[in-house]
Amino acid sequence: MLNWMTRIVVPATHLPPDDVGDDPQVFQSHVKEEHVGEAIPEVREFDWVVLRVGKLHLAMNALKAFVDLNWDVWFAALAEEMDFKSEGAQRVAKSCVDHHKSMQLLQIAIKGSICKRKAEDRRAAVIVSR
Repeated sequence: MLNWMTRIVVPATHLPPDDVGDDPQVFQSHVKEEHVGEAIPEVREFDWVVLRVGKLHLAMNALKAFVDLNWDVWFAALAEEMDFKSEGAQRVAKSCVDHHKSMQLLQIAIKGSICKRKAEDRRAAVIVSR
């Protein structure tokens, strides 16, 4: 088994059978009978799970920070334009509860700013050429 935090291989952990229960003495007797000569540490049911932050968590935290930073400036107007009109809907849009809708709002914001910039560049080019 590979430990993703340290990137080193750790030996496999064996969970005790259901009949062992929570009594450590029963566990030790099971180890002596079934796993002769092996050193097996006692493990609770989910002690082997190593939680780690993935790329989605980082993306969502970055999105929440972006929305919080730009909410009063222009993101609230975008959310209202996209039919987040009620107070509850505005709260959902601001807190980025729904990952898919929040990412769609961000994509719309990025696409809109790119299109606006291209239109401004075209207007500036026309003015300069006159």
